[in-house]
Amino acid sequence: MKKIIILAVFILIGVGGYLLLTQSSGEDQPNQYKGAAQTKAGNSDSPDSKQSSKLKSQQEIQAMSSQERRTYMQSLTDEQRQQMRQALGGGNREKGSETQFGEHQQKQADARSSDKQDDTKTQSAKTTPTSPTTSPTPTPSTTDTAPTTTDTTATAKTAAAQNQRPGSNSPQNAARQMQSALGNSRWGRQNLTSNATQIEAVTLVEDSYSPQLPILAKIKAKVTDNIAAPAAVRVVKVLATAGEYVETGQLLVELDSSDLQLSIQAQQAAVDQQQASIRIAQLQYNNNLVLLENAKTNLKKEQTLLKDGFSNDSSIEAATDKLRSAQLTVDLFKEEKISRETNLTSAKINLQKLQSQLSDYLIKAPYPAKIINLNATVNQKLKAGDQVITLIDQNSLIASGQVPATKHALLSLNKTQANLTVDNKNTQLILTYLASSAERGAVNVEFLLPSDKEFVVGDTIELKINLQSVQSFIVPSDSIYQGQYVYLIREDRLQQTKVEILGYQFINDSQWTLIQADDLENDTQILATRLSSPATGTSVKVIKELSF
Repeated sequence: MKKIIILAVFILIGVGGYLLLTQSSGEDQPNQYKGAAQTKAGNSDSPDSKQSSKLKSQQEIQAMSSQERRTYMQSLTDEQRQQMRQALGGGNREKGSETQFGEHQQKQADARSSDKQDDTKTQSAKTTPTSPTTSPTPTPSTTDTAPTTTDTTATAKTAAAQNQRPGSNSPQNAARQMQSALGNSRWGRQNLTSNATQIEAVTLVEDSYSPQLPILAKIKAKVTDNIAAPAAVRVVKVLATAGEYVETGQLLVELDSSDLQLSIQAQQAAVDQQQASIRIAQLQYNNNLVLLENAKTNLKKEQTLLKDGFSNDSSIEAATDKLRSAQLTVDLFKEEKISRETNLTSAKINLQKLQSQLSDYLIKAPYPAKIINLNATVNQKLKAGDQVITLIDQNSLIASGQVPATKHALLSLNKTQANLTVDNKNTQLILTYLASSAERGAVNVEFLLPSDKEFVVGDTIELKINLQSVQSFIVPSDSIYQGQYVYLIREDRLQQTKVEILGYQFINDSQWTLIQADDLENDTQILATRLSSPATGTSVKVIKELSF
């Protein structure tokens, strides 16, 4: 089977060579072997003859040995090199890429050509004994077409057989060798470690950095009012909508208070009655005082008459009884007066209670607030206790979250600030609450939110807390693996190192991490490229240095 495959390859090479020779003859060159003669002349040192070198087919090139390919490429002009490059798929490369390695490869090719000139002549002699200075392609006769073609094919087969080794003359290797000779391929680059992973790195610099600790916080309201229906009542007016911001004293909803108004009127009548009773009792009291004085005067008069012999004991006793009755009437009024005043006070209190209930039927904003919920429509009938409206105090909104207990010492009440981005603008928040103890490894914190910004209670926002500056190294967040490891670059190999994360900084919308460890030093490079599975000992090559 192997012999059959080799024979088929040789047949294809022969057919390709024949087709190339046939196509090379032009209208002004009736001699079909003129191209071959020019190829022979092109191998001389004359520049003019070099201009007429004929391009070989891909099959012929694949049949050559490595030494023959180098010799052949040296014989080509720049234009022919460009044509060869296009034939091999390299014509679309940029000229800058071509010249980057071309000069170096040309110098190496010239040096190898000079060192092995004798070997080249010897090899050429083996291929064409009658013309040692020409190319491996024999010069055909102008009158004998078929034998010459056969000789050319045979020569190619001979060269392929002499230089054949496993994989050396495959189409892929031949193309690579030709592109390397042209100095325009990655296979031609020198000193490139094929098994080294190309990476980006960052150089460590220790300094005093202010870490930013990102946390998720929930928006809450310290002051919230849920206003309910005071009784079974009907909605008369709705003067606000949910989500609206309202001012102190603004009327929001009016409820039907007709029944309450009747109760207030009745209680007002009771107050008026008590006040009238007190007034009448006061008039009676004043009259009783006059009667009392008259009784006292009459008793004194009877006592005087008794001394003069003009009165008797019966008259004295009658005058004394009147005085006693008048005094009793006056004393009784004083006791009744206290009771009447007490009843009046109670009636007034009841009236005030009813009047205060009247305000419950006129729902107003108790402070600058935002309406969260509104469950009322005109003519809707509500039951006692049904929720009508929910308000929150805009000046009491906070962002409540947690920080790791290890960061507790870095926070200061009413001093620590946090950054919040609202409408693409940075807003500074002040820490207003810091728990004194940790729960499950975390400390509760609260930041006061500005009242002039719109927030939704229950939403979650991201805060970046500015902590106290610490001595640390700053690296890209992609450098952190498994939350606690980085990879140092030691002699072009990776070395895993455990670090402590002190916080983060956000620079140009990119997150950088502040780290510290005992074995970190200034000017040490660490891996900055995110690899899928890095490991200690992995060979790497730094192609770019990152900075912030």
